[in-house]
Amino acid sequence: MRELHVGLILCGVSLMLFLVSLRPWLPFYVSPTEPGSYEIAYVTVKVTLNGKPLSGAKVSVYPFWTLQGTDPANLGSPVFGREEFTDSKGEATFTLGLGNYTVRAEYNNQWAAKNIEVKHLYHDVEIDLSTAQQIQRLSLGYTTVIILCVASALLATGVTSFIQSRKNR
Repeated sequence: MRELHVGLILCGVSLMLFLVSLRPWLPFYVSPTEPGSYEIAYVTVKVTLNGKPLSGAKVSVYPFWTLQGTDPANLGSPVFGREEFTDSKGEATFTLGLGNYTVRAEYNNQWAAKNIEVKHLYHDVEIDLSTAQQIQRLSLGYTTVIILCVASALLATGVTSFIQSRKNR
């Protein structure tokens, strides 16, 4: 019985360590639509560079809000997996359900994002890439890797203890 409790405690601690170490990459998810709500909106995203329309920029919409300076591309997938490119007027249009989103524009390895609340039939968003950030791929720091290794070891020990307690019954 004691081995069972030790195993369960070790598994619980390891799961908590996993959540704590990966928390910066878990998006703050806000459901884009209320269950049973089928209202749609047309969102036009205008991408500019120093005030001039920018054609050929990739625009993505994510179903959650992000903190300023956090690249949503590292946190999840775009709505319906869709990405659009801006036309000659620097615009891309999306059809979305009512809710909260992050709109991200990317051009020449530079990106900028803006959180929006869609609650009307037509919604316009402007993103200026003159203050864009360099694209950085997600990398885990040494501290996070060490915590994940410790969590894995605790999980393995906990599972082993649990199995041993079941065998001894």
